Amino acid sequence: MVAQKDQLETMACVKQAGGKVVGAGTLIDRSSGGTELGVPKASLVALAVQNFNPAERPLCKSGIPSLKPGSRLNPPLELPAREGHRESL
Repeated sequence: MVAQKDQLETMACVKQAGGKVVGAGTLIDRSSGGTELGVPKASLVALAVQNFNPAERPLCKSGIPSLKPGSRLNPPLELPAREGHRESL
């Protein structure tokens, strides 16, 4: 599912505008079914995503930093310019 916080914020906006949330949907559920929203939920695909302790993450061990493109970075993370890639997230 999209980050649970994002879905809960969206649901709060719907309620604040006078709407009634009767369910939630997403294309891909990466929570392994562990997300609880208080309404029925559905997804097209459910994926079991392996999580690592940062100290044990294989890419961190090789010196590649973690990035969370969906995170709310302020200011945006500046990345080195590479052909065909965005320069910030």
